[in-house]
Amino acid sequence: MQHVIALPPQPSAGFAEYRLDPARRVAGDPLQRLWIEHQDPSGRFMTGTWWSEPGEWTVRYTETEYCRLLEGRIELIDEAGGVATFKAGDEFVVAAGFTGRWRVVHTALKRFALYEPAAAA
Repeated sequence: MQHVIALPPQPSAGFAEYRLDPARRVAGDPLQRLWIEHQDPSGRFMTGTWWSEPGEWTVRYTETEYCRLLEGRIELIDEAGGVATFKAGDEFVVAAGFTGRWRVVHTALKRFALYEPAAAA
């Protein structure tokens, strides 16, 4: 089927491994892994799997991201200090415009889909 893409039930063997830019780090130096499972031709929509060791860093979302946490515990802290906590099995959306911090409390594994709108002309 040309317009239906099956995603793998588990991450594939190939992934990118990286550490965050020190300027964004608030606590720790977490090793992270990213598996991109699908990306549309425009590069604005993608799905994948992400893994991270504990740590905390700043975020500024221009994209909207759906997440399903498969393992671990994370917290999203907004600029006003509000905290949203998620554990394995939880699903959530981070809307474009969210600014704050992402904290991995216990090593986390998530499936995600994100959409980056086109830049304004």
